[in-house]
Amino acid sequence: MFTSENKNITYNTNINFYTRHIKILLGVSTFVFIFSRIYDHYSHNVTTPYMDLGFLFPLAGVLILALLNAFIPKGELTFITRQCFDWGIITLMIASLLNGVFIIAGTNSPYLIIYVIVGVLLISISFISYITSNISKTIQKNKKA
Repeated sequence: MFTSENKNITYNTNINFYTRHIKILLGVSTFVFIFSRIYDHYSHNVTTPYMDLGFLFPLAGVLILALLNAFIPKGELTFITRQCFDWGIITLMIASLLNGVFIIAGTNSPYLIIYVIVGVLLISISFISYITSNISKTIQKNKKA
């Protein structure tokens, strides 16, 4: 149970965020890889690169988070930055998997491009939010000094 007396306890939320999300994205990547192998097995060994390489989107997310943590360890990740990044990665992964399913099934959908556009837009918003929040934080530090 939490009380108001615990206000003096501070947590390094950025390190927790980085390590927690890296573990989650690695788990998602592993799940998608296993899912694509099982789907390939039951689709009579008909494969497509979209399905086979769908696991790379969460791995790219892991790489981006690891690089951000390595080069900018004090970087502030706002709620919007975190959510847009996560949902952008998920949207691109789902677009890849759906495209693979449609190709294996022998059909197509004109709506898949919307997934790609939304995914790229969400990741772009995430990076813009990350940059602007850190720039404004640096400006505020310089004004105080």
